[in-house]
Amino acid sequence: MSIPIGIYRPMLAAMSAAMLIAVALLTAACGSSSSPSSATSGASTAGLADCFNHTVVRPKSFILACADDSVTALRLVWHSWGHATSIGRGIISYRTCNPTCAQGRQRQAPLVIAVTRLQVCPDGRKRYTRLAYNYSGNTAGPVTMTDTCPPYQQ
Repeated sequence: MSIPIGIYRPMLAAMSAAMLIAVALLTAACGSSSSPSSATSGASTAGLADCFNHTVVRPKSFILACADDSVTALRLVWHSWGHATSIGRGIISYRTCNPTCAQGRQRQAPLVIAVTRLQVCPDGRKRYTRLAYNYSGNTAGPVTMTDTCPPYQQ
């Protein structure tokens, strides 16, 4: 997993049009009639791997830069969790690298995060294996991370 260096640049522009269009299309596809009570019983058990390869369900916060914890999603609210795609909205907290990463300032901005590629892993659990996020002021464009199911362990 690599994160482009551009992610640490100061916020200069609005959220990329590509992510906004994708979110709009996904939201429209989900429709307004879906509700948590209409989800299938297995939907609530769908998870996402965190930095420690633990499966988390509907995380309210999530570390996006596992190497140094410098990029974190906070106050996440999810739509359609457990479906093929789930969209989360919240706040991103990240450190700028100006003049250096050690001396950079902590910044926050509105965040949109999408988890996709819901798979049934060898252990029988459902897990999202792709995560993409973008935030207001990100001039580098959306960041995408992929994961695989952990090997089956008895």
